[in-house]
This record gives sequence, structure tokens and C-alpha cells, in this order.
Amino acid sequence: MFDRRVERTVSKFTASGPVFSLAANNEYLACGTHEDILLWDVRKTSSLAPKVLFEESHNADVTGLQFRGKDLISCSVDNVLNMFKTENGSTEEDMIDGAYSST
Repeated sequence: MFDRRVERTVSKFTASGPVFSLAANNEYLACGTHEDILLWDVRKTSSLAPKVLFEESHNADVTGLQFRGKDLISCSVDNVLNMFKTENGSTEEDMIDGAYSST
């Protein structure tokens, strides 16, 4: 994460494996990988571990992420679209709001 006010890198976030999608808002950075979504709280950069790791929401590459207010929407090549309420908690079960599959 680069802070334009001081013109330097202030945090580095890492994911194991390739990153297929990214999304950010004023509170969170989301990263889509092979089957997982990692969610970091960018207001608390002292801990570089993800706040939440969504491991069971997709079973293929997560190719799209988008924040809509406090909601995170994800899509994947598995034809599943998920919506997470990021303000609801700190686990995947707390945050999942809905899932849609076109298959």
C-alpha cells in the first residue's frame, strides 16, 4: 500500500499463489486467488495477516471482486456469485449474505 501523502510504501500484503482480482474501499483490501478470497482491514496495517480468509465460497479462480458500500461481491469461473456483508463479523459464516449459481 502506497501512501501518496508521504510518497512511500507503508504496508505490503502477500497472497500465496497468483492473484486474479483486487478490490478496495476505505476499509478493506480484497484479493481473489485460485479458490480463496483474502480480506485485509487497511485501517489496521500493523497486522499483515488477512482479517478473513474465505476458503469455501468458490471452487475455481476468483476473477472478479467489487465493493458496493460495505458489501463485497465476488465471482469466479465456477459460475458462482457471492455477496459478503463485511460489517457483520469476522468469519466467512458471519459475512456470507447470498450466493447465486448460473449452472
